[in-house]
Order: sequence, then C-alpha cells, then structure tokens
Amino acid sequence: MAAELPRSTNKPALAGKPSAATKSHSHSSFEMLIQPPPPQFRGSGSSNVVYSDFYRVPRGRYRSCCSSICACACIGIFSLTIILLLVIISYLVFLRSGLPDVNITKLEVYNSQKMESILELELKVSNQNQKLELVYGPLAIDVTNDDVKLRKTGITGFRQNPQNDTSLDVQMKVYNAGVNPNAARNNQSESNNSHEEAVFDVYMSGTVGFEVGTVHMITVPFLSACYEVKSTDVRLGRRPQCHVRMFAFR
Repeated sequence: MAAELPRSTNKPALAGKPSAATKSHSHSSFEMLIQPPPPQFRGSGSSNVVYSDFYRVPRGRYRSCCSSICACACIGIFSLTIILLLVIISYLVFLRSGLPDVNITKLEVYNSQKMESILELELKVSNQNQKLELVYGPLAIDVTNDDVKLRKTGITGFRQNPQNDTSLDVQMKVYNAGVNPNAARNNQSESNNSHEEAVFDVYMSGTVGFEVGTVHMITVPFLSACYEVKSTDVRLGRRPQCHVRMFAFR
C-alpha cells in the first residue's frame, strides 16, 4: 500500500486586520489620486498670486521679435519709396518727351535806328506727339537785347492736336521807356556795319496741359528760351531751335 502523505495539522493563518500604518499609507495614496487640480487664478488682483513661467516669453526673444518687425517695416517703407520715385521719374520723362518744339520762323526789326521801333516775331510751335493733345494756358513772350528787356506781350491760350503745327504772330512796339539809349546807339552803329548785327533772346513762358482723349493728365509750367537769334539767320531759313524746359520760370 502506498504510504499516505502526512497531512499538515497547521491551520492557515487568518488574515489579520491591517495595521494603522498600512491604513494611513493607503488613505494618503487615495487622497493623492483624487486630489483636485490647483485652482486657476484669473486676475483677481492679489499680489500673492504667482503665475507659472511656462506662459512667459523670454525677454531676449521678445526683443528679437520687435527688431525683426521693425526691420521688415523699414525695408517695406524703403521699397515703396523707391518704387514711388521710379514711377514719378518715369512719368516726368514721359511728360518731357511730350513737350512741344519751338522754332523762330520770323524776326524783323523796323526803324531800328530810332528810339521807337517795331519788332515782328513769328514762333512755330509743333506738337510731335502721336496721341497727346496739348492745352496751353496764357503765354507771355518777351524779347531782350544785350540783357535789356525790350518788350513783353501776352498771347491767349489755345489747344493743339497731335502732329500739328501752330504759328504765333507777335508784333511789339518798343518805346523809349523800354529801350536803353546805349543799346539803341549800339544797334544804330551795328546797322551801319554790314558785318555785325543785333542779337536777340526770345523767351516764351506759360503752362501746358497734356490730354489723352477726354482724360486730362496734368498741367505743368514751362519755359521756352531762344538764345542769340539774328534776323539774318532767320531770313536764311536757319530757324534757331529753342530750349523747352518744364517747371522753369522767368
């Protein structure tokens, strides 16, 4: 017969009640698990509230951001200024090319040996533009001889179509008050000398406007200056070229 295993006579130990230390540890762990999150303060105004540094931007990073924004703004303003200047310069160059051409086709002086003389002048104004129509305001024409202003007269404004020429006839009476006696004597002596002749400077000033169709673009002041003009050259058909400038006055 098989031998029987010995049976243990020891009774299993009954689970004893947990000790006080065990209860305290379990209670503390449970309280840590169910502990509510700390309250969030929403600007109560108390000076004792300490906010987390997690939401703060470092001062160095803040300064670098401001510097980047300022640099971008300066670059943008500089670029816009350059573009605006280029547009203005291009526009002025376009207007400069649209200015009229002025030539002198007639210059005659009658009774030049006297203190009172008559000066007949004819100016040819040409609009060389293909599409621009020129609108002239009142024009002022004055003639000088040896830096002495002889006479000044005015012409009413007019319009000029593209690819069109306009002749302006001017007759001036030069009186004693407008002539320097020394200049008159010089003119008289020059008339007696076949090799010399009086030289005149002719100026025309006013405003000119540019139009394309029914659109008026701009009106600018201009000055046409013809230097050292001789009646003999004009009679021979040389037609001295005048210099036309914008934003010029006399």
